[in-house]
Amino acid sequence: MAIAKSFINLKGTIYNTTFRRGIGSKVIAGQKSSLDAAQVKTSAAFANTRLNNAEFATSAHAGDLFRGIAALRRAFHESRLLIPHLVRMGIAVLRQDVTNPWGLRTVANGIAVGPINYNKMDYNEDAPLPSVIQCPFTVTVDRVAGTATTNIPSFVPNAFLVPPAGLPYSALKFQLFVFTGEMDFDNGFAIEDGQITAVLPWDGAGTAIINFIDTFTAASVLPVVTSLGINWWLTVSGVDTLLRNKSNNAMRIVNVDTV
Repeated sequence: MAIAKSFINLKGTIYNTTFRRGIGSKVIAGQKSSLDAAQVKTSAAFANTRLNNAEFATSAHAGDLFRGIAALRRAFHESRLLIPHLVRMGIAVLRQDVTNPWGLRTVANGIAVGPINYNKMDYNEDAPLPSVIQCPFTVTVDRVAGTATTNIPSFVPNAFLVPPAGLPYSALKFQLFVFTGEMDFDNGFAIEDGQITAVLPWDGAGTAIINFIDTFTAASVLPVVTSLGINWWLTVSGVDTLLRNKSNNAMRIVNVDTV
C-alpha cells in the first residue's frame, strides 16, 4: 500500500485505487481487494477467520457494556484508546473459557476462570487511578443482600489526592464517585447503580468516612464490577465549575466479583 507524501485532494476510488485519509495529514492509496464478503462468510479457507471474527464481536459487545455502565461519567474520564483496550481485554478474558469451543467462547465463562479479568482497568489511561487517588479503600460485595460497599476511611485531601497541575490549589475542590454494574454478558445488558459525594474542598482538613453502598439483584450469580473515580472542580468568582480536562480525571475498575 502506497503512502502519499504530499497533499492529494482525492477521496474515494479511481481506477480501482482507493484513497483514504491516514494518520495526521497522510493520504493512503491502495488497490481494491478482489475478496468479497460472501467468500469470507462461506469459504472453507476462511473458517478460522470466521471464528476469530465471532470472538472479536463477543469482546466488542462486552466492551460496550463496560462503557454503558459508565455512560453518565465517561465524558471527561475516557481516553481515546479505551475502546480498543476493552476489546483486547475481552479477547484475553474469553480465551480463558475452557467450556466452549473456539468461536463460541464467552466473556462470562472466561471472567469466572481468571486470573485475567477487568480488575484494575483504567477508563482513562492518561490518569491511572493510583497516580491520582492515593488514599486506602476497600470494596466488599454481599451477594445475599445484593450490595457492593466501597469504604474510604477519613483522609487528608491535599496529602492523598494529586490535583491537576497549574491551578490555584486554594480554589480546588473534588468529588469521589463509585458505580457498580451487574454484568449479564451473555444477554448483553447490565444493571447499574452509583453514588457520589458532595463537592469537597481540597485542603488539609480530614474528610468524614466515606461509605458508598451500591445495590444489585439480591442473590445474583452474575459478575459484579465496581469502579471508583474522581471529579475535579475549580471555584471561580464564587462559582464551582467542573473541570473537563482529562489529565487528572481518573476512573478505574477496582473490584470484579464472580461466583
